[in-house]
Amino acid sequence: MACNAVCIANAGGQIEKEFSHLARINSISDPLNYFEYPIKNSLKNKLDELEKLNITKYEKLKTDSFNFANKCLNLNKDGLLLIQNIIKN
Repeated sequence: MACNAVCIANAGGQIEKEFSHLARINSISDPLNYFEYPIKNSLKNKLDELEKLNITKYEKLKTDSFNFANKCLNLNKDGLLLIQNIIKN
């Protein structure tokens, strides 16, 4: 997330509960994309859906991931600045 990644997790599990909670208490959108496990082809369908996004929407997902990591996760701020500089260059 701190590297501007588009992140995917299975829906309905502990990860979704935790990230939804963090998003809610920090007034920020949950950046994870959820697929319906164990429905057959759910992960593949989610990946296909993400692949079809236009560049603007895809970049927004990446930015949302970074912003969530920056605001909600206890990350080293110097490390975040380093990651931002690497991504920009």
